[in-house]
Amino acid sequence: MKPEWRDELAGYLREVSSDLVRRGVTSLILGCTHFEFFEREFAALMPTLAARNGIVSPSAALAVELFDAFTAHLDAHPVQPIGRTGHGYFAFSGERPPEETFQGLGIGGAVQVDRL
Repeated sequence: MKPEWRDELAGYLREVSSDLVRRGVTSLILGCTHFEFFEREFAALMPTLAARNGIVSPSAALAVELFDAFTAHLDAHPVQPIGRTGHGYFAFSGERPPEETFQGLGIGGAVQVDRL
């Protein structure tokens, strides 16, 4: 992370944490998976809350739930490999990447499908 972004982020987290402390917040739920990256910073800024296990990150539980749901979906709707060799697949969204992208990844003969 660029130093100027780090400083800006640190200032923002200090501001948010101060507001939460002023409000007497007793728990902080890091509701978005990327918030987990700031758990240590929040703990440093709100040590009493952290000591009481008041900072909760549901990311691991969410990952398990998503994995279980994906596994159940695959059981019901098996994915067919896209490559002509049948050894795997590479998925992308949006515009098809240039052939150089596939070649750089060691993927030859990529076949595009509209729906898995």
